[in-house]
Amino acid sequence: SEQGLTVDIRHIMLVADLMTNEGDIRAIGRHGISGKKTSVLARAAFEITAAHLLKAAITGEVDELKGVAENIIVGQPIALGTGAVNLIYRQPPPGVTPAKPPARRLPRRRRARRPEPGGRGRSMDLAHALKVALTSGKVRVGLSESLESLKAKQAKLVIVSKSCPSSLLKDAKRVDGTPVYHFEGTAQELGAACGKPFPISTLAVLDAGASSILTLETG
Repeated sequence: SEQGLTVDIRHIMLVADLMTNEGDIRAIGRHGISGKKTSVLARAAFEITAAHLLKAAITGEVDELKGVAENIIVGQPIALGTGAVNLIYRQPPPGVTPAKPPARRLPRRRRARRPEPGGRGRSMDLAHALKVALTSGKVRVGLSESLESLKAKQAKLVIVSKSCPSSLLKDAKRVDGTPVYHFEGTAQELGAACGKPFPISTLAVLDAGASSILTLETG
């Protein structure tokens, strides 16, 4: 507390267990726990380095490098966690080329169609149009929010996924004059198209902002 630092109570409990696990209270320093470490380098790293190394050299003590501190000192991996696992590579026989794993095919983006003058259509990146509308315009997400927007005649477009439970919107092309676009995917996929980590069964576009989402073909 004098230095403005706090110590987690679990850290204190761990140190207390270490100091008392042999039935009496032992100090942490060289006259207690640290002085009884089996590793020469671990003892030398704590206090009186020269004395520990000199005594070990005179008595011929061998450090088996089983702990953390001594392995860090000599610059080699610690035999814990990922350091305790050896990677085994099976070499193929001479003249045999190892088979390559099959290439992973990425899912193709769903594209909607929008009309052009003359009756010809061109593809629209629906996911991009949705994200632009969400960031630059006004969009209400969810079935209840969408139905409220329709009731208030604020919605300019309603997008419905295959997971939408509403019988009013399920097969409708328009509701009270508002066009309804049927997204060819589930609520989870519509949520992903919107860049959201949750499913979206229905959404209502009140203001498209800089998006071209309102030009979707709903028929």
